[in-house]
Amino acid sequence: MTVPIRQAKAVVGKGYGRLLTGIGYLVAASICAMAVLITLDVGLRAFRVGNLPWLNEVAEYALYAGTFLAAPWALRLGAHVRIDIVVDGLPDRASRNLEQFVDLLGGGVCAVLLYFGCVGTLEAYEFGHMQFKTITIPNWPLLSVFALSMLLLTVEFASRFARACRPGAARDEDRDLTSGM
Repeated sequence: MTVPIRQAKAVVGKGYGRLLTGIGYLVAASICAMAVLITLDVGLRAFRVGNLPWLNEVAEYALYAGTFLAAPWALRLGAHVRIDIVVDGLPDRASRNLEQFVDLLGGGVCAVLLYFGCVGTLEAYEFGHMQFKTITIPNWPLLSVFALSMLLLTVEFASRFARACRPGAARDEDRDLTSGM
């Protein structure tokens, strides 16, 4: 592989890592904002000054979006739920093969979900499906969050698989991904 291709891959990898880190920070900021706004709402109600009737829905949407959008970031950091009892009991080569299989399986599942997420988003947009609650919004932006998350998860699983295929690749919990962010 030529040096410019390696450099381009490094730049893309760092950019992707920064994107996921930025999403992680945005999700954290939204959680902080919700904590402040919920406290404010409780205070307003306690002093009988009023309330924020839209807050429950905004919190609901923020939690939904945050959960899906932070998943690729958590996967990249290795902060996802893992059950290591089988992987730890295997020899290194078998352990790496199992991790590669799981990365392929996870990527495949996310790719299928990406397809259906895109189909659902496009249909919601075409048919003008709406959420009718205190705040009325179209369904397609909500569904696009799911599709974007599945795209990022597919990319992350592919990236994990590629890293695991390199000679001398470390196991998942030993990978230092902070250098790529």
